[in-house]
Amino acid sequence: MIPCIGSDHAPHTLAEKARPYPESPSGIPGVQTTLPLLLTAVRDGWLSEAQIVERCVLGPAAAFGIRGKGEIAIGADADLVLVDPQERGPLARERLLSRAGYSPYEGVALAGWPVATVLRGAVVWSGGETSGPPRGRPLSFA
Repeated sequence: MIPCIGSDHAPHTLAEKARPYPESPSGIPGVQTTLPLLLTAVRDGWLSEAQIVERCVLGPAAAFGIRGKGEIAIGADADLVLVDPQERGPLARERLLSRAGYSPYEGVALAGWPVATVLRGAVVWSGGETSGPPRGRPLSFA
């Protein structure tokens, strides 16, 4: 069994990527498209929604011993993403928020899209807009 699914996020511009090897940076801008791609795999019968939770939430929290993450429970951080599984269609460049400004998945018909993000119980992104200042903080490990 695959215990974790993660994403590379290398927000390099197309100009940076066009440099000849080895001056061109590696990686792709993938963090924003990971969940929609996984929801597309659910649509296509490759994964279940429960397997996404197991591999993207529970697995990483367990594998790395991250305290307060990976579950909905009293005392946990209440980090959530709300998804509209009915939002479907080809990935348009205009949706991308990365400074890279492109995705190798542009034009791919996706099935589902995040509509809100909750970090430690506070809505930090909704309707395509962030709310308030950045709220990141170091993780605690068991």
